Amino acid sequence: DHAINGQATALIDCYWREGLRQFYVADLDALQGSPIQRTSIEAIQERLRLQTVNACSQTPLERQPVSATLWLDLGLNHDRIKRDADWLCQLRDMPQQATAKAKLNVRFILATEAAQTLDCLTELAERLGPAHVALGLDYKQGRPLGMPTHEQHWCQRANQLGVRHLIALDLAAVGTG
Repeated sequence: DHAINGQATALIDCYWREGLRQFYVADLDALQGSPIQRTSIEAIQERLRLQTVNACSQTPLERQPVSATLWLDLGLNHDRIKRDADWLCQLRDMPQQATAKAKLNVRFILATEAAQTLDCLTELAERLGPAHVALGLDYKQGRPLGMPTHEQHWCQRANQLGVRHLIALDLAAVGTG
């Protein structure tokens, strides 16, 4: 057993050994309006990239490429998308530099809790490409959060933009047993 001691990269290693390849990371500080924890996010991404590359080196040639997906919930809104656009693009593009057989997909969650307008979804999909965006519908005890328009409108806009990933989360249930 390996000690985790609150380190996200150690947790990634632990889950990777168990065969998990989809990782959802929420920057809770950023979701509350604080700056994105860039160093931590970059360390998590680099650890996953190395895990996929290392797994490929141990995979027989006839097997499929190794892939993983990092889902990032960073409290994205208009201001943050504009301010951090270059960094978000770097995060999106960095994993593609791994190897031909190692693939790390990075998906950015546009959560209604932080975004609050459909235009944010459009802006993020246009800047990063719809394949790298997931719509996050947030609720609290079943009530929509940050959605001045009905969730059906959010889903319709996502569909129009080519966004094919959706995460629905009831924040009242997060962290409860």
